[in-house]
Amino acid sequence: MAPPALVIKTPHQAFTAHAAQGPVVIGRDAPAQVRIPDERISRTHVRVTYTSTGWVAVDMSSNGTFVNGVQQATIPITDGLTIHLGHPLEGIAISFSYTNAPPLAVDDATEHIEDTSDPKMVRVGAEIAARREELGLPKRELDRRGVVGQATMTDIEKGRRFPRPFTRDKIEAVLGWPRGHIMWLYEQDIQPDEERTHVLTATTPVPEITGATKMALKGFTAAADSLPPEDDPAFTDRVGALLADLRELEGVAASATHSAHGTSAAALVLSDVRKLYKALMLRAAGAPGATLGQRFYAARYRAELTTQDAAAAAGLPVAIIEAAEADAPLDPAATAAVQALLTSLLSQR
Repeated sequence: MAPPALVIKTPHQAFTAHAAQGPVVIGRDAPAQVRIPDERISRTHVRVTYTSTGWVAVDMSSNGTFVNGVQQATIPITDGLTIHLGHPLEGIAISFSYTNAPPLAVDDATEHIEDTSDPKMVRVGAEIAARREELGLPKRELDRRGVVGQATMTDIEKGRRFPRPFTRDKIEAVLGWPRGHIMWLYEQDIQPDEERTHVLTATTPVPEITGATKMALKGFTAAADSLPPEDDPAFTDRVGALLADLRELEGVAASATHSAHGTSAAALVLSDVRKLYKALMLRAAGAPGATLGQRFYAARYRAELTTQDAAAAAGLPVAIIEAAEADAPLDPAATAAVQALLTSLLSQR
């Protein structure tokens, strides 16, 4: 049975989210899909995503997300739930309800933006195009792999469309970028005439991002502690969903670390995210239902090989190794190469 669609209602609009389309961001500005033009709202305030336990909202803001006046980091979404953004009582009210709306078309991989003058989107598109050409990846090859259609990719590269979260993940994997890199590119693009104004405050958002990441990490740690035993039939799905969320959080934490100057706070949070991710991947690899990506990660880690080392040994691009460990779909030849290297690594134990 397909997961229920989720209707997200703000004071000015309603948005229907579908599990297959990946996480939905509620925030003040693009690339958030649900936008609330209010200064109390962070650019990326809340991430709504579907996990093995149902729909959840993860706070990514500086001003907080509240339920019944209490600030929360991770919120299970029940039918009829209302949350407040930015203030426990006077914040923006967001309500949720379930619906049986039909799913979106498979090729609806992007959010259409009527105003194509956003220089940040144009810059992101140019960066994506340059990286794709650097790797020698034709658009038709991305289409063949099921990453994104040729026409859609053209719109993305020209800045006419912005990829949805699920599509961003696939594009980042195939381009060999860390998860969250496209969002990082969007946030970092500053207009030339603004550079002098912002040069002294370019790292201002970093403490806010770091604080939000720490709060989100607490929620993920609690979720990890509540996982069932490895031999429970529900374990693999639940840990897989949690690992996917952690990969996204790692991208946010890495972006903050790379933007920080003269402070170790962001790097320490990134370290904590990666430690939890490693522990969960190794635990998942020992489960009866472990995926190829989880087993490969554990074997590579125990062999003390980097993703670059593994890519060279398998004769594959680093992006394919990273995609395999993230359980992204691979073509048969790549799957066979990853499996062959895994078999070789296990034989040396």
